Amino acid sequence: MAERELRSVLPECKLEPYKINTNNTLNTAFFKLEAKYTSEDVPAKIKGAASSFVDFVMPVDAIINMENSIQYQKIEDAISKVIDNYQYSSFKIEVKKIDLILDETAKSIEVRLGEDLERHGYNADLKTPKVMIYTVLLNDSVIIGHVDTQVQKDHILDLFRRASKEGGDRVNRAEFKVEEAIEFFGIDLSKHKRGLDIGAAPGGWTHYLSQHGIKIVAVDNALLEYKK
Repeated sequence: MAERELRSVLPECKLEPYKINTNNTLNTAFFKLEAKYTSEDVPAKIKGAASSFVDFVMPVDAIINMENSIQYQKIEDAISKVIDNYQYSSFKIEVKKIDLILDETAKSIEVRLGEDLERHGYNADLKTPKVMIYTVLLNDSVIIGHVDTQVQKDHILDLFRRASKEGGDRVNRAEFKVEEAIEFFGIDLSKHKRGLDIGAAPGGWTHYLSQHGIKIVAVDNALLEYKK
């Protein structure tokens, strides 16, 4: 379905499967897209088509193969090359970890990469960076891409998962997901009085639906975010 959506939105692009996730619980497919459009046009076209199956798109600067461990030096060399080539004065790294069995968390990897680069004289800026460096850990590969924040304000990796700062009083970004589904399938919430949220924690769907006048029975082993 994701491939079908990409081909319909970008008919002039060369599209080929890159890696298919072998973890049955995730059912994730990755495609390599040789685009005739700019890095700004591609996400704009996908977003305009209200894609349901495409999670994110990202321009690629480098692909690094790993051998049972994270090759930090190779990743840092690739990131520093991007910063040097485009002469960015500051950077921020965002790591996305997919189908990779490692003790390190995505956050710990982000911190280590950032601190190592700072020790080599690069300026990390978590609030207003000149460039966003995306590091996607996929199976046995690391895919590195970047976005010039002056050219494109929206972070490509979060194109279909709005940033938490936009959430206001929302519990988590899951509220945006259920909102998108309701809009996509044309569900009239005013016609429904009760709902069941199975696997509810931390409570995004329960919160969203209850705010629309629906009484929800929320079930989960974990606690909901009652304070929020």
